[in-house]
Amino acid sequence: MLKRIKSMCAESKYKNLIAGVLGSFFLWFSISCSDADSEQLKADFSVINREWVGPEYWANPLQDWEIKNGSIVCNVAKPNRDLHRLTHEVSDEPGYFMTSVQAKVLNSLPPSDDNWVGFKIGKKGKFNDYRDDAIYGKGIEIGVTTKGLMFVRNNETKVLGTQNIDAGWLQRGLVLSVSISDHVESQAELVFSLTQTSGDTIRTLRFDDWQTTKFNGSFSIVSHFQPPEDKSEHQGTAFLNWYSEGSKLKYFTERKFGPLLFAQYTEHQKEVKMSIQMTPVGEFDDKEVSLELKNNQEWTKVSASAIDPMTRTAHFRFTNPFPIEDTPFRACYSYVDMNMGIRTDTLIGTIRAEPLQKDELVVAALSCNRDLGFPANDLVSAIKYHKPDLLFFGGDQLYESTGGFGTQRTPLNKATLDYLRKWYQFGWAYGELTNHYPTVTIPDDHDVFHGNLWGEGGHSVPDSLGQGAKAQDYGGFKMPATWVNMVQKSQTWHLPDPVDPEPVQQGIGVYFTELKYAGISFAILEDRKWKSAPKNFLPEAGIYNGWPENQSWSAQTQSKVENATLLGERQQRFLEDWTADWSGDAWMKVLLSQTIFHNIGTLPRSAINDNVVPKLKIMKPGEYPSDDRPVSDFDTNGWPQQGRDRAIRTLRKAFAFHIAGDQHLGSTSQYGVDGYDDGGYAFCVPAISNIWPRRWFPSEPGMNPSPEFPKVTGGFLDGFGNKMTVNAVANPFSTGRKPIELYDRAAGYGIVRLNKETRDIVMECWPRFQDLSTGEGVQYPGWPIKINQLDNYGKKAVAYLPEIEIEGMENAVIEVINEADGERVYSVRVKGKSFRPKVFDKGVYTLRIGNPDGEMKIVKNIKAGSNEKINLSF
Repeated sequence: MLKRIKSMCAESKYKNLIAGVLGSFFLWFSISCSDADSEQLKADFSVINREWVGPEYWANPLQDWEIKNGSIVCNVAKPNRDLHRLTHEVSDEPGYFMTSVQAKVLNSLPPSDDNWVGFKIGKKGKFNDYRDDAIYGKGIEIGVTTKGLMFVRNNETKVLGTQNIDAGWLQRGLVLSVSISDHVESQAELVFSLTQTSGDTIRTLRFDDWQTTKFNGSFSIVSHFQPPEDKSEHQGTAFLNWYSEGSKLKYFTERKFGPLLFAQYTEHQKEVKMSIQMTPVGEFDDKEVSLELKNNQEWTKVSASAIDPMTRTAHFRFTNPFPIEDTPFRACYSYVDMNMGIRTDTLIGTIRAEPLQKDELVVAALSCNRDLGFPANDLVSAIKYHKPDLLFFGGDQLYESTGGFGTQRTPLNKATLDYLRKWYQFGWAYGELTNHYPTVTIPDDHDVFHGNLWGEGGHSVPDSLGQGAKAQDYGGFKMPATWVNMVQKSQTWHLPDPVDPEPVQQGIGVYFTELKYAGISFAILEDRKWKSAPKNFLPEAGIYNGWPENQSWSAQTQSKVENATLLGERQQRFLEDWTADWSGDAWMKVLLSQTIFHNIGTLPRSAINDNVVPKLKIMKPGEYPSDDRPVSDFDTNGWPQQGRDRAIRTLRKAFAFHIAGDQHLGSTSQYGVDGYDDGGYAFCVPAISNIWPRRWFPSEPGMNPSPEFPKVTGGFLDGFGNKMTVNAVANPFSTGRKPIELYDRAAGYGIVRLNKETRDIVMECWPRFQDLSTGEGVQYPGWPIKINQLDNYGKKAVAYLPEIEIEGMENAVIEVINEADGERVYSVRVKGKSFRPKVFDKGVYTLRIGNPDGEMKIVKNIKAGSNEKINLSF
């Protein structure tokens, strides 16, 4: 046996493990059952010290549990802490189930019947999925309080069959055992026993009239304490020798989660960047992850990556050796399992062949991933149905409330684990997508534990301002720079390298960049990082949490300030360069960012901020509120106006289309600067799950509305006075489905189809509740919407230049330059061999025509309005 252990350690680079294994050899050797055995389950953690318990468990919450000195320890005395068994559950088959654990309370809090240790059995969530059960499931609670009260209870019956014991037993340590036996049809016997560690029974409770179905489902061990009034910190409970057995114990190996969790990758000009998210592994677990690709049934190692100590990610960068076919990949990692064996975990995914030959590229766009509805099986199935070529998660992949237990901001290591457990939920739900499709993920305010974020170039918020609205209005980041960088790295490392990598204040990194994929040039921006805080520029507005509460002050007429920043000079320069660069056979430009450049939203006239939003009545179909007005939410990119206008003027120079999220309200709209419709189109996708159901119910009609939706469409001024044309909006409405918090708040996602042959752009806005497997799904009213690429410079032509006829080259790039000021009017890759450029002044122009990766010809002194054709040969 010892020889086998030494050999195994050497092969797996576990030299540091040998001493620990030898020191605990007899404990390790006493394990007599396999993890895969459905009738017996026992774990021993005699050697491991680790913040993550193992792939068979989910800890609520992650940062409060660890393996330490041979025990599973809950490190806090707080409510509802439980360690859930993922891979086993109590089945509905007739038979027997038993679970037992040794427990020892580690704190010296006064005895109380509000504090208890024990089990939850038959845990069930709302959405019929074991992941939902693990985090949100409720079941039968069986335990003993620190005052000595034994109890069994569920949601219907508070306490059954209580008995008192000496309260000191939990301080000294005792064994809690629960057995369940089916003895008549639909009925079961439950026996709850407390035993000394020596084996002597202390007390037993017995019931013979429980419905069998009450016990079906998942189970966990529990450490539940109400924190003391002085808010002092205390430990919770240490658990030893958690053992389960019985014919009702069912095993699901596929439910393991970790240590390899999920992947994210992009491919940019044949270079693949991939990030593998992991759990917090331990000192005796391996220090590297390896990556392999499969071709012709053979796996070939690409490289190995060390694990980043904060993000717990492994990173890979390589040129795709098989670019013309879908290529399976697998990540491999070795770790110490719960029975002190050494295992290899494997994560399987697919690097998609870049769809260069497809006429249509499909982008699935998602945003605002509130966890109601977790793990989003309906949404994942719908996205698969659309067969996307690229996934875009536009921000708020998590919220402060994700998974319950609030938000932990200090100390740094616990705040990191708190973020990671929420981020893990995102991957647990969407990993089966991100493992197999290239993905753009960008964080937004909630991802960095902000309700609203005005980054102010990265400066820090003073601790004295706390964590609420006052701190946010100050501008900058509330969390430490090291932590912010951890968040950004976990979500964006796999993107192409930033075009200008210089960090901002505090050393906070940047990630704005370009992704070229399948002929689409995507600009990826950071909306929040440089944006000015309005409170610092508009003191008379009475800004609170981004809302002007001075009702005698008007954002439409008084909010314009020249020195406020939106995107920052660095991103603005990037946009200028990006709109001029059509290299790499790019045929369309698409901007991906957190939010859109105006404010589509209304509130009742009596509301001074959006605190009323969750309480507003959800309208029934056909209903319409009578007194809503456009509002000025400074969290949108409708402010500052000069930065907003500058960005739109730049984007239209490349006929760029904009995809974003953040607003929770799905919409398609066209930007206006000097006039309505003189900019490009924006598609704001609805929230995945909507915690803040914004709406658009203007009291006054817009200009030139759609006949089908005359009240909500047409040209409007938003709350900042920005011109915008609303084409469609997905307002919340009553559906009759439950839970109403999920289905009545206009939750959903967007699909964008970009056609290479026609240069058409089709926007689809899908409700969350549509089952597309029937082929009869219905989109939100007003969609689908089709535009053409050239519609993204909507400004009306004053004149046209001569038609250009090109021989010897298909789909040339044409750049139009105004000779009066030397400014580029626009550039675009045209379809075919002819094009007649529109211009906006009757002047003289220069044209640059050709292939930016090859030859570009220049034609000067072209007068607007001339009808003579220009013939060029290449």
